Amino acid sequence: MTTGDQSDAGTQAQAHIVLIGSEAATEKIPLVLIQREGFSPGLTETFSVEAVDVGEVKKVELSHNGYGADSGWFVKEVEVDVPTSGKKYFFPCNRWLSENKEDGKVVRVLSASDGQLVTYKPREFFGVLLTCRDC
Repeated sequence: MTTGDQSDAGTQAQAHIVLIGSEAATEKIPLVLIQREGFSPGLTETFSVEAVDVGEVKKVELSHNGYGADSGWFVKEVEVDVPTSGKKYFFPCNRWLSENKEDGKVVRVLSASDGQLVTYKPREFFGVLLTCRDC
């Protein structure tokens, strides 16, 4: 997950993601930062999560809890890597999740980018690796 590089793009709000696939959707998954308090401008954060098999990942729902005075968050991109299927999906965002900017929404549903699917040899376990670029 990548946060935009604008000076005010980061947030200390608690972020969540829902993976929406061709077969199912996950529950809301908290994106917990371990070594930092919040998402910082220009940084890419990586999360490893275990989730139900949703089939082909078609969409992601990204949100946060609005915590803090400056809780707005500019997300550039979300990358979802599913090692068991050998597929990496890209979800461009380039939008604010903010009550005070753009349209005031703190929830965004992003669709997978059409020509950016990356495939590779699948691995033996089921998990999902999320990388957010300027999210």
